[in-house]
Amino acid sequence: MLADPVRLAAVRATGLLDGPPRAALDEVVDLARRLLRAPTAGISLVEAHRQFFTSALGFPEPVASTRETPISWSFCAHVVETGAAFVVDDARLDPRVSDNPAVTGLQVEAYLGVPLRGPTGATLGALCAIDQRPRCWRAEDEEILRGLAAVASGVLVSAAVAVEALGAAGRDPLTGLPNRAALEGLLRHAGPGTAVLFVDLDGFKAVNDRYGYEAGDRVLREAARRLAETTGGRGVVARFGGDELVVVAEANEAAARSLGEAMVAVLAEPVELAEDLRVRIGCSVGVASGGGRNGSALLEAADQGVLAAKRAGGGRVVLAEPGALAAGARRCRTGRGEGRTMVGGEGTTSEERPVLEALLAEGAVVPAYQPIVELDTGRVVGYEALARWPDLGCSPAAAFAVAREAGSLVELDWRCRVAAAEHAVAAGLGRETALFVNVEPAAVGEPPPWAARWMDDMARRLRPVVELTERALLRAPALLLHAVERIRSRGWPIALDDVGADPASLAVLPILRPEVVKLDLNLVRHQPDAAIVRVLAAVMAYAEATGAVVVAEGIETEEDEERARAFGAHLGQGWRFGRPGPLVPPDRLAPRRLGAAVHPVATVASPFDLVKDAELRVAPAHLVLAISRHLEQSALVDTLPPAVLGVFQEARRLAGVTADTYRRLGARSPLVVAYGVGMAPDPLPGVRGVALDLDDPLREEWTVAVVGPHYAAALIGRSLGDRGPWASRRFAYTVTHDRERVLVCARSLLARLGRPLAP
Repeated sequence: MLADPVRLAAVRATGLLDGPPRAALDEVVDLARRLLRAPTAGISLVEAHRQFFTSALGFPEPVASTRETPISWSFCAHVVETGAAFVVDDARLDPRVSDNPAVTGLQVEAYLGVPLRGPTGATLGALCAIDQRPRCWRAEDEEILRGLAAVASGVLVSAAVAVEALGAAGRDPLTGLPNRAALEGLLRHAGPGTAVLFVDLDGFKAVNDRYGYEAGDRVLREAARRLAETTGGRGVVARFGGDELVVVAEANEAAARSLGEAMVAVLAEPVELAEDLRVRIGCSVGVASGGGRNGSALLEAADQGVLAAKRAGGGRVVLAEPGALAAGARRCRTGRGEGRTMVGGEGTTSEERPVLEALLAEGAVVPAYQPIVELDTGRVVGYEALARWPDLGCSPAAAFAVAREAGSLVELDWRCRVAAAEHAVAAGLGRETALFVNVEPAAVGEPPPWAARWMDDMARRLRPVVELTERALLRAPALLLHAVERIRSRGWPIALDDVGADPASLAVLPILRPEVVKLDLNLVRHQPDAAIVRVLAAVMAYAEATGAVVVAEGIETEEDEERARAFGAHLGQGWRFGRPGPLVPPDRLAPRRLGAAVHPVATVASPFDLVKDAELRVAPAHLVLAISRHLEQSALVDTLPPAVLGVFQEARRLAGVTADTYRRLGARSPLVVAYGVGMAPDPLPGVRGVALDLDDPLREEWTVAVVGPHYAAALIGRSLGDRGPWASRRFAYTVTHDRERVLVCARSLLARLGRPLAP
């Protein structure tokens, strides 16, 4: 068991071996010492030839410094060997350990250890309490230790997810920090002891404007270095985007606040840009911790905290209250020029209602339009409509936060779309110029009655392009795919925004099949590294195969434009061509069809309908299982993580080695779904479940579909109805690498995923 390569790989995957102590684990160990009144306690990771203590309190030297011992000294190895608690009341009298060198070398007279498990379920080590004199451990002691071990195991799982996410999704090319995709992977596994710190650089824009982007990049790199150094082993620092960074740590509220104050202090020090030039930036920090909230809710609350810190003058830490999202109404009074669409709960406060009414009032939304130009000619081919509330001084992020909190997001989104159409028509925009309109994932359905007339008017008088992000598909695939087909039935193209900011956008490209691909602005502004090259290769391959048009966003300089051309972009958008403002249709237009002709996508009731008339093979279940595992393993090694959809007939088939594989897939792939009778909504971390009805045809099918930017494959089979042991039951099946067939299979399965993912 100790030398099991799968277990050893899981130990290494935590990224904690030979690393600094983790504050969260030290807190668990200290609590174990105090509750059990034990002078020594620790958390060990057990390898084949040694044990390493990620936390060791009360140990004598040299273990206190080295935090490791040979395996021959390890009591924790017994926990790993058995996978169960190991109890020793008097080591000198216990034949199992009486000759262990730790009895005399470390004065281990009594020992109680319980297993610590990783994301695959393997026993990685033990949480142990040690006494230097014999004692009779109580059943209550073991229960206490098991409860604390569950907390420690959560930290180990988060560490393993962080390591795997970084390997799969890569790092931010500028700072070297984990990127937004890795951050989202960490947040999916946030536990009760997780804290999120949102860091916004205070003076960054002034540096950018005065000294240029190279100076700004230098400031960002230095800020990232200082924050990572300050955080140490207490958490993970990631770049959220622009001048915003996020820290995910295992810390209580007091410890998280202390960490935030240390960050404010370290970023208050000047940054050297040249030998005789120093600048000061500083930062504001919002902190949210625990309270039973998931990672996404913590991020949103921390963002509210940083906004409050900004309003108070910056250079400070603000703790987000549990109801922090209700503060969105106040943001509409104070205003903020930039932000993200926020996520909240339901219900409005008395303070929010007047603001919400003002946001939804007739004429409140005054769209700004930014031109999109043809890079070869400089001619305008379209405009993107951006919602603004100039009379309220309210940022889009604040406005949508209030609406979502009040349950009025759909109405606000339609108000923005109608305003975009009204102002475009009034300005004389016609069908020769595309109008890009952003749509919130929750508002992709049928329009409310008052907006239906404008939908028809847009169809007659304008040429809309509906702009979505990959999070829309990941949150509610069935809803979005159905809505996209309705949009396409009107002849309107789909644009996928921010492609490349998150590997998820590459995985959903072939599933959503947009006619327009908008490259994330960070791809254009930095020299390409290996990660950027992989993204661009995937986008160019998609554009070549489908005829999609590629738009480069965020073009501000001549160098940005040259890079966009080199990356294969057809169109460009950014301040170089015009800032958002009132719509004034230009004289020089470049009529252009955006992408391939829009046409409906083929659908089937179930994947087997695709192949039932093809030449099929017949094999027993154990052979089909080997093929299934091969496809799943291919998804684990793909450089750009694909979407994986697996049909298991029954939930109990998602077990053993298969469950271990899907845990790993859930940690690195943007969309992993398991289907089966009795399947739980979240059967494994990062895996979404769909419970099948007993009469569902999928119950008799065996399908594994893997869809990525460069790779598509599917095993599609159906039971022949044999009785007897499952392993010998026969299936008629085929394996296909026909990309279009695999995509139809994937869409068929996603159409069943009706449960929206919580934001």
